[in-house]
Amino acid sequence: MSLIDGIVRGDPASISRAITILESDPGGEAAGEIINSLRTSRGSAFVIGITGPPGVGKSTLIGRLCDELTSRGRTVSILAVDASSPFSGGAFLGNRIRMEEQLHRRGVFMRSMASRGSAGGLGESVWGAVRVLSAARSDYVVVETVGAGQSDVDVIGIADYVLVVVAPGFGDLVQALKAGMLEIADAFLVNKSDLPGADDLGRYLEEISGGRPVIMASAVDGRGIGELADALEAARGNAGTMRGERAAVAVRIALESLLRDEVKGLMEGTRARRMVADVAAGRISPHEAAERMLGARARENLGGAAERGRRAARRTHRPWHRPARP
Repeated sequence: MSLIDGIVRGDPASISRAITILESDPGGEAAGEIINSLRTSRGSAFVIGITGPPGVGKSTLIGRLCDELTSRGRTVSILAVDASSPFSGGAFLGNRIRMEEQLHRRGVFMRSMASRGSAGGLGESVWGAVRVLSAARSDYVVVETVGAGQSDVDVIGIADYVLVVVAPGFGDLVQALKAGMLEIADAFLVNKSDLPGADDLGRYLEEISGGRPVIMASAVDGRGIGELADALEAARGNAGTMRGERAAVAVRIALESLLRDEVKGLMEGTRARRMVADVAAGRISPHEAAERMLGARARENLGGAAERGRRAARRTHRPWHRPARP
């Protein structure tokens, strides 16, 4: 059985191996072959992004949600994106430890992945891992972000539905919402709703949510989990209307990442140092310096493309016969 056949059949070993390849070298040849091979078998998983400040109980909530969805006959996979070790670059596996019980019950597949320093809360290999799990015929793929609060906004690029989880007394909710979590949410869930202040928090979210659902829940006793599952089932039926918009966001995020790398390269060159010196001396403005650097880079790229074209022409257009010697 090939790796791709194993993925399509839902073989956990094949799925794990494919995700390992994607995580180890997401831009490599092997990873590209996996993604290309799955284009015609990508499935139709509904991707749920669950994010929110640390300490609000996201992992316990996901465990309860898995129980509810699988009891309804749905297949569920989990990608728990953990913070990376500053030494090895690997995941701390905190979510895997907390949710170990879910790994073996009801056929739930779970994988912890390292964020690897991604500023948006997701590692670049998560997109590919979601494609693998969708091809494996998961009905739902749950992506739990690192929980860094203000930075967990990239999840909108891969999720069909984004659930922002909050709880009374945990994290600076106002700052998190100001930083973009209000915009990315399809629904809010107030976890630990039995704690003091939960009702006030729920009313506050209803005032600012613009009509989006606000669910009161308790992952400890299961309160509100059925309501959450009902909301997800309803949204799953309308997933197609949102995927174009989500895909546009995903492409924008990828472009921004590439452009950041391009800017970093531009700033490391000799030309950049000269431009910076000219700006510091007041000879040119920062905008003019940037325009000059981009213009020079464009000319270099154009010249390089022309030279490659000339070389290709010399290789291709050879004389039909060797010229006669004098």
